[in-house]
Amino acid sequence: MEDREIKFRAWDKEKKIMFQWDELSVDSYGVYTSNDYSKDDNADYVLNQNAILMQFTGLLDKNGREIYQNDIAMVKEREDGSAQIGVVEWDTSEARFFIHVKTYRVNMWYGFESLCIEEDGMFTDKYDIRVIGNIYENPELIK
Repeated sequence: MEDREIKFRAWDKEKKIMFQWDELSVDSYGVYTSNDYSKDDNADYVLNQNAILMQFTGLLDKNGREIYQNDIAMVKEREDGSAQIGVVEWDTSEARFFIHVKTYRVNMWYGFESLCIEEDGMFTDKYDIRVIGNIYENPELIK
């Protein structure tokens, strides 16, 4: 099994802009963008208190799109086509990501270089997961 790639994206609460991993610099002093969004043409824009960091799960949805914490995903059952929308969250007690939908919880694992779904303690492939947005840019999707 290959190691999971560790990377983040950041939502700027003030400017309402999403920054991808290749646009960020992180050090012990804070989070910076590599794009210039500041008034000073010679300085990188400092996010720090304005930034909400979201971790990449290491997993891809059915279309090959990266799945991040706070993404909104459609969980579709392959057998009957029923679908629900949920938010990708981190479970601290179990140290794993999951999708919280209204009637159940879909546990996501990074294993065998692909997305593994757990249901009742067993791995299953009966769901298709598709990212349709995130809670910051598309909050209307979860209302």
